[in-house]
Amino acid sequence: MDLRLAPDVLRCHAESIAHHTETPVELAFTQLLGVAAVATARRFRIETAPGHHEPTNLWLATALSSGQRKSAVHKICTQVLVGWQKREAKRLQALKQEVDAHNQIIDAKIKRLTKSLASTADPNVSDQKLSELQALEEKKREEVVLPLLWTSDSTPEKLAILLAEHQERMAWMSSEAGLFGFLAGRYQRGTPNLDLMLKSHSGDAEQVHRVGRDSVLLSEPLVTICVTPQPSILESLSGLDDFRDRGLLARFLYLQPKSTLGYRQLVEVPLDQQAKIDFEAAVEAILDCEEDTNQGSWTLTIADEARVELRQFALEIEHDMRPDELAEHAQDWAGKAPGATARIAGVLHALEHAHRSPSKVDVSLKTMQCAISMMRTFYQHSLAVLDTTDNKSPRGAATRVWGWISKQKLETFTQRDVHQALRASFKESRELEKPLMVLEERGYIRRLETGQRGAGRRSVQFEVNPIFLGQ
Repeated sequence: MDLRLAPDVLRCHAESIAHHTETPVELAFTQLLGVAAVATARRFRIETAPGHHEPTNLWLATALSSGQRKSAVHKICTQVLVGWQKREAKRLQALKQEVDAHNQIIDAKIKRLTKSLASTADPNVSDQKLSELQALEEKKREEVVLPLLWTSDSTPEKLAILLAEHQERMAWMSSEAGLFGFLAGRYQRGTPNLDLMLKSHSGDAEQVHRVGRDSVLLSEPLVTICVTPQPSILESLSGLDDFRDRGLLARFLYLQPKSTLGYRQLVEVPLDQQAKIDFEAAVEAILDCEEDTNQGSWTLTIADEARVELRQFALEIEHDMRPDELAEHAQDWAGKAPGATARIAGVLHALEHAHRSPSKVDVSLKTMQCAISMMRTFYQHSLAVLDTTDNKSPRGAATRVWGWISKQKLETFTQRDVHQALRASFKESRELEKPLMVLEERGYIRRLETGQRGAGRRSVQFEVNPIFLGQ
């Protein structure tokens, strides 16, 4: 990914982490972008057109195999969030203790008065005590909740509670891919529980009903996601139709960086502490913005020339969604790309102007060009990932089949071989006919034997073009 246009505060820290850990710069970049989005989504939204706004939360998935030091990068990038939480908790601890003590006294009085009320037969006395109860309830002070910015292990039900307790803003950040297991319904016997997550991408209202407990009403929940799943995890999602059909996978921006394993120098390179300080100071400045409870989120406006640039990019994406064009099979993802580009621009803008009131400066042409440049990389990688999770379009299914063939480095195979290996994705062998035809038409494979009809017929056999296997 070309970071030359990125704000120095982001670029320098990402490059420093990459050198320090000998990992792809894209890994550190997406982690830092996710951290910045956690802060920005709490305070800002961006106006893409008159009357239309996009929130600034992002869903980022960087696919890397194990052994890539993902945990080390994750720890460095999220230190600023952990540090801010601790600092704020320490600042609020005395006030929390004071409020808790005050409310405990009130609760004790309410308990005694309620007990007394239960044994009172005189209606006049009952009315008086009811008034006293109401007065006591009004004296209770609002509970002080210690700040929590992110989680890495939560059920959808618990996530709803976290959102309700923390200004309806939460992030899921992890160097693993447990998120997809939870969403697939690990605690719902395999039934996907997606409603809250889907709505938390765009801030749509949601009411979560809980058996035996109070319902949780969320007016504008926003969740930022930044995970680094293994590529095999993303490929396995092809068997979960709800993830693609309902638009969950289309909400992510994917990257598949080239592995550095086998090319590392194993030399200790110190982290650039000044770059780390500058980035963390910018994120903390965004987090420390005072909330205007009457206004809600501050609105970021886009300069006219930047708005024109975004519209031109949106028109490119629109063209790509036509039949036989690049994004024909990924219209669900491509349709969200312009909005995601604006979100990235908003996050970059907030970082760049963190110390100078971001809402008082228009998003510049340079920032928008940077966001578009980044989105072009996300675009390329995301279409490739979605190909591996799409079994319904011939092109997507062909990509999945070719992924298995190339991974196995096969010279020949039969249709039965493919079906047995990919049975989780293709329930019936006949579902493979169209994707195999696509691979034939493009010269990846050649049919050797058509087989015999009737009982005991032999499976169709194919030869793999060695050019595409790098032989």
